Amino acid sequence: MKYRFAIHPHTLVRLLVILPAVLLFAVSCVNDYDNCTTPASEHTADPVKLRFTIVTRTAMDNHTRQTRAADISGEEKGTAPENYLNLAGRDIRFLLFDGEQKLLREFTPDADITVAEGSANSNYVTYTVRATIAEPYFARVADGNLSFYIMVVANGKPYRQNAFVLAPGTTTIKAIADQLVAFTLPTHTELPDGSSIGWVPSQPGEANGEYIPMAGLQQFTLPQGAFNGNNGPEGFVELSPENGNKDINMLRALAKIEVIDKIDIIDNLANAPAGRVSVEKVELLGYCATGTVLPAYGQWNRNGVLETQQVEAPTMASSLAYRAPNSDYLADNQNNALIDFHQDENATENREDGCSVFSVYTTEYSLAAIGNAVRPYVRVIVQEPEGKVEKIYRLRLATYTNGTAGEDNNISALLRNHIYRYEITSASTELEIQYTLCPMGEGIAQIPPFN
Repeated sequence: MKYRFAIHPHTLVRLLVILPAVLLFAVSCVNDYDNCTTPASEHTADPVKLRFTIVTRTAMDNHTRQTRAADISGEEKGTAPENYLNLAGRDIRFLLFDGEQKLLREFTPDADITVAEGSANSNYVTYTVRATIAEPYFARVADGNLSFYIMVVANGKPYRQNAFVLAPGTTTIKAIADQLVAFTLPTHTELPDGSSIGWVPSQPGEANGEYIPMAGLQQFTLPQGAFNGNNGPEGFVELSPENGNKDINMLRALAKIEVIDKIDIIDNLANAPAGRVSVEKVELLGYCATGTVLPAYGQWNRNGVLETQQVEAPTMASSLAYRAPNSDYLADNQNNALIDFHQDENATENREDGCSVFSVYTTEYSLAAIGNAVRPYVRVIVQEPEGKVEKIYRLRLATYTNGTAGEDNNISALLRNHIYRYEITSASTELEIQYTLCPMGEGIAQIPPFN
């Protein structure tokens, strides 16, 4: 999977865009939620056969699927755990809406769904979904073009995700988004020896695994007479053409912050000087304990198009549950507001320079929503060779200009499906942080250490 650069003025931000997808089981409901919706009219219409694609966005070149929504394309590799939909645990839902965005039903894909490029070797990038649906609404295609929407929601069960309130014929896409269905942020992963680290998504294929909550939406239009026999292989109508402009893009409900240890490394870790200082530990102080599965309706309904789009503003849960840190970054007591970064082996392997990446996943955040509470920040612990000296630094989540960040330059929001990346290049009397503004620019941030 790959990410696209999302440029926030003066800060390094890269987008995570996702779309893995489907290989499912022949069951009455493709998930284990209790409120699967199947109208009584299930057997009152001739079944139609539809095929569509859920895909993780990849680099734009001649060998990959492309999308007309340019902000959903990506340039940076993602990891299989970040891309994975929990198919093994049946933690995925498919909702069908009519052209007026009203819910028709929840449906279950066919048992013989094939994986198209969506294997472990391709980081669970592209999957083909086949569904045979008995829905009276589709009979209207005999009289003219027919529009409808498909929403996919996945990976919510482990986080005490609230149930959607769904009523076929009544509930609209906007109404579902307005419910602000929430989940609880995972903060740690337990290891076999009883210890724990900062939370990491499970490896793909674990039925009881924990993966990143995500959702996607796409509008489709069937031409008049679409089911008159001129269909694709096995009689399926193809909804997602090869150009990718009708794939269902999945958007992760979490943001990611990365801190990269590039201290005294000019080009590659293999050429690092002997006895260099290194990053020992990284922590996030301050976070919202709950996030929303879907973004606000307006975030996906822009420029006359209703489909998965990169968000431009955070969507906060009704119960914000902001964990405010201690204003003293040296304090041991951080008010239950601390999340450890984990040493991100997958992200490290994706870097050409081999430098260590420390990562944390967090919910969206809004400075306006937390009021006068202490803002979130990052604490970095740097260690001299052989553990002789340890220094603690506070890294503000801020935008930087000419190497400094003024008091008015704090990041006002953390957005879902974005990566915020900081590269530490020096740690003597102060930290130097490189960050990417866009593919052509970089800057230096200097942060005073604890002496």
